Amino acid sequence: MPVLLMGGAAYAQQGSPGTLPEQIPPTAQRTPMGHISGIALAAILAAMPEIQKFGMDVKDYNFRVSDAGDYIVVFLEYKELHPAMKNATGVRGSRGLRPSFSVALEKASLKPVRANFVR
Repeated sequence: MPVLLMGGAAYAQQGSPGTLPEQIPPTAQRTPMGHISGIALAAILAAMPEIQKFGMDVKDYNFRVSDAGDYIVVFLEYKELHPAMKNATGVRGSRGLRPSFSVALEKASLKPVRANFVR
C-alpha cells in the first residue's frame, strides 16, 4: 500500500502497489498514520542499510527515533507485544513477541556506529 506524506502526516492510499494517483480526490478515505520529523526520517533512511543487513521486515515493526547526546538511535519494536508486557511500565529490552532492533548513528554525519538486536 503506497503511503503519502502530506503536511507532516502520513496517509495510506488504496491502489496498486508501486503506483500513486496523479491527484487524490477530496472525498478519498484517508487514515492518518502519524507525524514524522525531517531528522527522524533522515535517521531512519540512514539506518536502513543496517536494518536490511540483518534481514528485518520493517512492515512488522514500529519505529522510534531518540536523541542520545552525540548519537541518534533508531529503534524498531515488533508491533505485536508479548501478552505479559501489554500493561508493563519501565521495561528494559524488547516488549514484543520478537526481539527489537536498534541502530545508533553519529548525530553529525548520520553514519551508523552500532546495530544490534535487543531482547
